[in-house]
Formats: sequence, structure tokens, C-alpha cells
Amino acid sequence: MKELAFFGAGKIGKYVADYYLAQGYKVKCFIDNNQILWGTLVMGIPVIGIEDYVKIADGCRLILSCNVNNKKEIIEQLNAYGINEYTDYDEYNNRERIVSYSHPHDREDIILYHVLYNVESIFYIDVGSNDPFQCSVTKLLYDVKGAHGINIEPQKELYAFTAKERIRDINLCVGIGEVPGTATLYVQGGLSTVIEENAVINNCSTIQIDVMTLAEVCHQHIAEGQDITLLKVDVEGAEKSVLLGADFKLYRPWIVVMESTLPGTEIVCYDEWEYILLNNNYHFVYSYGVNRYYVANEKAELDSRFLDMDVLHRYYRIMSANLEMVKVK
Repeated sequence: MKELAFFGAGKIGKYVADYYLAQGYKVKCFIDNNQILWGTLVMGIPVIGIEDYVKIADGCRLILSCNVNNKKEIIEQLNAYGINEYTDYDEYNNRERIVSYSHPHDREDIILYHVLYNVESIFYIDVGSNDPFQCSVTKLLYDVKGAHGINIEPQKELYAFTAKERIRDINLCVGIGEVPGTATLYVQGGLSTVIEENAVINNCSTIQIDVMTLAEVCHQHIAEGQDITLLKVDVEGAEKSVLLGADFKLYRPWIVVMESTLPGTEIVCYDEWEYILLNNNYHFVYSYGVNRYYVANEKAELDSRFLDMDVLHRYYRIMSANLEMVKVK
């Protein structure tokens, strides 16, 4: 687990540090622009300048704990040094302020951020990744936690956009199914599907796409010994095919997030595919919005981290990215 670093060693920084120390986190340092504080200890924690922090930044999780009046200047400093992975602490509500890109009714990224808060290295597989910003399940983890992984999106325009934005990731322009081959994709934005009866737009356009199995993707792109932290599946009715094409004996994501309703409805359909996960030693832990969350039996210690959203709102001030993709950071 990475040690925490707080930018701002004043009143807010002390409060934030006290909060996280009480939760059992290790704190590496304060960063402060007041040179008088450099080399001193605050609450027994060393205070350093930003140039010294840059040397150790890879080993830390940075949280801004400064006055709102100084925040713009500090963010400009961080950007100048190429540091763009940090979270913000809400000085008024005593909560960490984070930006959610997921659909506001589903909040997958907030739930996963909370569950995986103490995990140092996160690797995801996002089947049906769609847009790398709007309604993205993984952007928060990518930005704040330095996560990376595999994005799978068969629509060429969205694949190209993702490849441009997710330079740390492996990006594949294919569909995922039970067997390799080709399929017809009914193109309707975020509801695009290979299941004809699930096409909700009359006379929508179609394209032919290549199809791989999830087992094949893992075999080609996952190094031996690589943990898979997260598998997310959003394929508008083709969930069973995706799971049947996986090899859960060799490649075992800790958490599997499955869209569990018929496309564009609240009608549950997980009875069609849940048995595949249960038979492969996964167990159901949580449901929120359209999604169901499953955890590998050998990772059952994660179960307790799945808390309801009322609890989550006590820890975080959640801000939604707007439709113009203005990044609040």
C-alpha cells in the first residue's frame, strides 16, 4: 500500500493527517510552499518542498489538504512537474472530494474506488468500455489510483478515442464472445449490442466486428503473475457469452462487475449467467443500480468494503463530471 502525502501542512493538513492516521494509514510527508517548514516535523511527519516530493512521488498517494484560496496555484505547480494523480480533501465537509464519471444512478467508479482504496496496483479488464470519459467505470481509478489495464470496445470511433486518452492501457477494437469469429454489432451508442432483439433503435446501423474470447485476450495480453483486480462487463445482453468464453481457472479477477438488467430497462436478467460465476468459485456481495458485484472466494476479505452509498457519502464528497467533459481537478 502506498504511503500518503499531503500538500499543505497547516490547519487543514493537520486535520486530514489526523483523520487518516486514525484509520491506520501510513503518512510519508507533508509538502508545503513555506520554506521555513522544510526539514521540520509536523505531528512527527517530515515537511518537504515540491522538488523533493517529485523524487518520491511514485511511492505516494497525494491528497491536497490546502486552503481553497491556494489550491489553484498548487495545482499549477503540480502540473508543471508532471504530477496529475491526486485527490482533493473538502475542507468544509471533512470528506475527500473526488470526481465521478460513472452514470449517477450506478456509481460504479465510486464503489470500486472505496473498495480498492488500499490496493496499491490495480489492473482492470473493461469489456464494453465505450467512452473513456462519459459513464466510464475506470477513469477515476486510472486518474487517481494510477490504475491501468485492458479496454475492449468494438466501435472504431470510441476505440480510437480511448487509445488516445488511455496511453497506459492496452486497447482492443474487438467484441468478446463465447467463441472467436465475427459478429454483427447493432450500433446505438452506449446501448450497442450483438443481440438483434436488444436493438432499441429502429433501423439502426450495423457493422461487422471481430470477436475474441476473454480467455484469448488474457492469454495474449496478461503477463504471468499479473493480478487482475477487476473485470467489468457491460455488453447489453451478451453477458453469458462473455463469461462462457473466460477461463476462470487461469485468470481470476478479484472483483467482477456485471450489468444485470435487460438493456434500457430495470428488468433483472442475471439468472441467465450468474451460475457461471458461482460455479467458478465467486460469490455475490453487492447490488447497486443496474450492476451486481461478485468477489472471488479467495478474496473474501474484500466483502466488508462493499458499503451502501449512505456510508460512502460520509467519506467522500462526490462531484459528477458534466456532459461537456470538464475535468474537475
